[in-house]
Amino acid sequence: MNKETEINKSIAIKIRKEVRIFMKSIPTILSKDVEKDSVRETVMCYFLWKMKTQPEIETSDDLAKAVLDKKENQYATLIQDELIFDIGKDKDKWLEFKSILKKYSIEELADSVLMIDDLNEIYLGRVPVGLGELVDKILGIKKNESILQIGTSSYILDSKKSNSKSLYEVYEEENYVATTLISCLSEVMGIGDIVCRNKIDEDVKYDKVMIPGVFGTVGKVYLTDIESDLEDMWPDFPRDASYEWNTCAEGILRTNDNGKVVAILNSGLLTLNKYRKVREYLCKEGLIEGVILLPDKMYENVWINPYLVIFSRNNKSIKFLDAKSEYVISRKNSKRINLLNEEKIDSIMSKYALEEYCKEVSNDEVENNGFVLTPNRYISDSNIDKNRVCIKDVVSEIKRGISISASEMDQLISEEVSDLPCVLPADIVSGVVASEKYYHGEIRKPGKNEAHRGDVLITKVGNPFNIAVADKNYLVVGNVYILKIDNSKCSSEYVKCFLSSEAGQTEIMKYSTGSGTPVISISELSNIGIPVFDKDKQEELNKKAMDIVSKLEESYRQIKDCRDEMNSLFE
Repeated sequence: MNKETEINKSIAIKIRKEVRIFMKSIPTILSKDVEKDSVRETVMCYFLWKMKTQPEIETSDDLAKAVLDKKENQYATLIQDELIFDIGKDKDKWLEFKSILKKYSIEELADSVLMIDDLNEIYLGRVPVGLGELVDKILGIKKNESILQIGTSSYILDSKKSNSKSLYEVYEEENYVATTLISCLSEVMGIGDIVCRNKIDEDVKYDKVMIPGVFGTVGKVYLTDIESDLEDMWPDFPRDASYEWNTCAEGILRTNDNGKVVAILNSGLLTLNKYRKVREYLCKEGLIEGVILLPDKMYENVWINPYLVIFSRNNKSIKFLDAKSEYVISRKNSKRINLLNEEKIDSIMSKYALEEYCKEVSNDEVENNGFVLTPNRYISDSNIDKNRVCIKDVVSEIKRGISISASEMDQLISEEVSDLPCVLPADIVSGVVASEKYYHGEIRKPGKNEAHRGDVLITKVGNPFNIAVADKNYLVVGNVYILKIDNSKCSSEYVKCFLSSEAGQTEIMKYSTGSGTPVISISELSNIGIPVFDKDKQEELNKKAMDIVSKLEESYRQIKDCRDEMNSLFE
């Protein structure tokens, strides 16, 4: 829950400690699963609140009827059922549990429920501050509209609180722990008419659908009924791609003709070739309205950028917006996080509506880009575009490092001098080749994996991607590309400086794939744009780049000398 609620933490902690002590007195209540026991503690606090607000609850059977017969609970209420049985089977224990009621007020008991800890949130899933409000604005939620959340998260609680006259349901097939939390929390928050279900009838439709995705959750359950729904109701949809895309398809199926779906997805789903088939299908069916790139570090402990993918019907083009710089800095648990405040949300919404910021791309252009759906593929730096040529136009050859196993590396690569210096991806640091390794094996195809002095080396994997100019001949080992530059067009040092710059790294990221650690292929590397100018200006830039590379190499030599001197002090 992102909207802060004023609670009395000291009293809430006291209540939860007392409840935990009581739970320990009944061996069957607690398990060895710390996370699930934390959820059970929350549910026990909810029972106390429920009994305090309904004094007519005298017995465990009364509690069972009040909780288990709640019409909004359209899922397996296993946790509530088990706990009520455990505390009700012994009359003395039931009376002991009831005695806690006398010590606290309704408000204090409510606080003990609402003060969910990190373990509870592991199951619930937190949607970052401001992101839920942005989703609400994109969906355009109106009074009396029906909203479905597929999968569990804090979004539904915050959104319902802001849109009390709308009708909310959450669909989660197997994660009854999370639906239990939503059921309890929503009632204590005064928004208890949220329907929690583990099945949706075939003919049920909604006005809007939100899919919180996999950010901020662990142990996500595969929604197998969704695959069955798609098989029956949308048989030509490529449901073998991934459960995330299947969930998006379920959302589309469940909306009215004028409905809208917003999903939070990672870049891997939008770029990797193994998901191309489903992206192609959705684009050609006109079902993708837009994609918004959001700031990184929005999720605690998850530093990659989330993307909002907006689905609707009859789209002839796709809107792309880069909103990664729209954030305010905050901290949680002493760690930096990036948040969306009202000003940033309004800015994103305004820019999404303006051609100046939001680029509308035809489905044909998307197809020409392999149905990659990341905004930075289509939104370019105007200064680069003005003088842009592709990397393939300034290189005469692209090679890659030799692939050898870790055990072979141990046997064949060492610091013992040989005739063949070698470089690994980890040796490209701070803009230079920092290798003191040598290869002691046989080269089957001389030249194939070798870099010559002046070649540009770029790591295949990275964030950032590391780039250097080879200062001598090397055997290149592992995931490194070797670029032989056509110096009649620009210098190796110029290419290295551009690719290492912020503009260059942005350009590489435009063509990379993957969510956690980006990867660039040779074909996509060839398409990277690099600005090349008229002869006089290019020669000036080449000279400046050469000076920069010389300074980097000299700095590395100085660092190496200092390191050697330190080591000599203790020989």
